Amino acid sequence: MLPKAGARAVLAPVARREGVTVLQTLDGITLSFDRGVLTATRGLGEDLMSSDVSGTLKMVKLGSGGEFYRVIRSYLDGEDQTRFPAYQCRKEHETKQQVEIGDDALTLTRLEEVCVSPDHRYTNTYWVDDTGDIVKSQQWVSSGVGDMVTERVMR
Repeated sequence: MLPKAGARAVLAPVARREGVTVLQTLDGITLSFDRGVLTATRGLGEDLMSSDVSGTLKMVKLGSGGEFYRVIRSYLDGEDQTRFPAYQCRKEHETKQQVEIGDDALTLTRLEEVCVSPDHRYTNTYWVDDTGDIVKSQQWVSSGVGDMVTERVMR
């Protein structure tokens, strides 16, 4: 779901490579996730071309907090020039929370990741199950797209 655009979609996996899963909508929009952390988008307008999420993955899996780690993202600007904003990120909050996903009520760990650069600040939220898998998230894509909310629906 893209709250800023008021858009919702169901996605299905279309490719997997080196831990990254590519999901696609029926109209061709793709989202790439590395174990639940957004690494790239295509078809949304101001797309996230790539992102180094190794620090975020470590924070989610190990629950490390307080330490800063770097996240570098890449975007194409209006003149097809690549820009690489770098952020310093860290886990800010961790709480247990009851979350409804589909017909299921789950108790999940809610992690907040705050990332700052000289020009910008964003917060990502991850809801993680007892095995360390991201079940739900709210992740920032770009200024034009805003946040994206995803849920992994179990069948």
